Amino acid sequence: MNQAVLVKDMIRTMALPVSRYDNPVALILIGAPQTGKTTLAHDLAEKFPITYLCNDQIETYLTPHLNFFDNNEAALEFAFATVEELIRQKICVVYDFSIDRISDRNKIRIQVEALGGYVIFVYLTCDDSTVFNRIQEANIKVVGGDKRGFILDQDTYMFKKSQI
Repeated sequence: MNQAVLVKDMIRTMALPVSRYDNPVALILIGAPQTGKTTLAHDLAEKFPITYLCNDQIETYLTPHLNFFDNNEAALEFAFATVEELIRQKICVVYDFSIDRISDRNKIRIQVEALGGYVIFVYLTCDDSTVFNRIQEANIKVVGGDKRGFILDQDTYMFKKSQI
């Protein structure tokens, strides 16, 4: 199957707002794990006519066996194609996944702007001690089966933070 068909099928399964805009916005959240990206994205999607998109959705739909350290270009390309299709359909989107490389940020910006949309990058930071507490809480939920995700430690967080 080709990517365009898969993208349209995934969008078909997403909660889409009724509102359409001549110049839709792609809001891209950037930040290390546990800095609040997902919370902000969910809050925005609940309060505004904006579609929520995250890599968990994409991984579940497209590549369910990725791990935390996979640099899966196919999943990133699929995400970009999904954002592009949403913008083409005049739908605003918040993308909850840290695009770490500047070259990838430029690529998505060029794609969205070529379709008449706008990109806003929001870099979320949080003090390390707060993040460490959040990591502990998230790990307990993952181990208990109450949350999907990965067990993180302070070193992993610091590594991811340094890559952004």
